[in-house]
Amino acid sequence: MQLRFVQVLRHQRPTVGLPGCRQSCAILLLAALFAAPAFSDVRSSAGERDVSTVVRLPKLRTVDLRLAQVIRRGYRLSPSFKALVDAIESSNVIVYLERHTRFGGLEAGRLNLAGEAYGHRFLKISLNASLSDRELLRYAAHELHHAREIAERPDVVDQESLRQFFCRIGHLGPYGFETEAAQRLARQVASELAAAER
Repeated sequence: MQLRFVQVLRHQRPTVGLPGCRQSCAILLLAALFAAPAFSDVRSSAGERDVSTVVRLPKLRTVDLRLAQVIRRGYRLSPSFKALVDAIESSNVIVYLERHTRFGGLEAGRLNLAGEAYGHRFLKISLNASLSDRELLRYAAHELHHAREIAERPDVVDQESLRQFFCRIGHLGPYGFETEAAQRLARQVASELAAAER
């Protein structure tokens, strides 16, 4: 399987002079990305749906070229990371990945459940923009493992069910809920990456 991304924009973010417009633009972009159905609906000239040409869009999505390159590299070099991505690709979660500069302390990443629509659950993973490529991959693996944990539980559909789920399987850390499995996978991916680079 070749890893593909939906790359909607080539630029990081528009510069807009109106107060609050940058946030509104970001919300509109996320809404457009998240609201897109998982399949493009191709119709014949007679208006009938042509199922032979239905194109499947990837479940991992980003507009960040650097992050896309890091994810592709991990997919190629780490068997554990590849298995993780393949599991998400076969699930009903769609994950939007981005880098952010607004992280406090040593926080490296976070995952948010944005909602449910079109039979899919939409997750957003934000990673600390100051991380090196190697660290980005490690923490992307960590957060994507949380996405897989959610994907395996169809009853996690909103913030309350998400909180209850992580209360059951994890523990509260300094930056939110944490699971041992996600920490273990991040270490495994880092180890496989280091071995592949030797």
